[in-house]
Amino acid sequence: MLFPSITFLFYFLPLFFLAYCVAPGITAKNVVLVAASLVFYAWGEPLFVLLLAAGIAFNYAAALLIGAAQGGRRRLVAG
Repeated sequence: MLFPSITFLFYFLPLFFLAYCVAPGITAKNVVLVAASLVFYAWGEPLFVLLLAAGIAFNYAAALLIGAAQGGRRRLVAG
């Protein structure tokens, strides 16, 4: 799916915008955003969604480790 395509402009974008506006909190809005991003990329090439999901999981886990670390250990974890 391309940005200037009819499918994106008249189906995907309005549905995403509606779901984003209806989502109750910031966490729900983030979930809608990630899900819509994965659907958008899956529309073009489903194989790359697995790579993208793995990157998301890795970065999220790294951010949790950095957030949980204290003091000098935090510098070690952050690199």
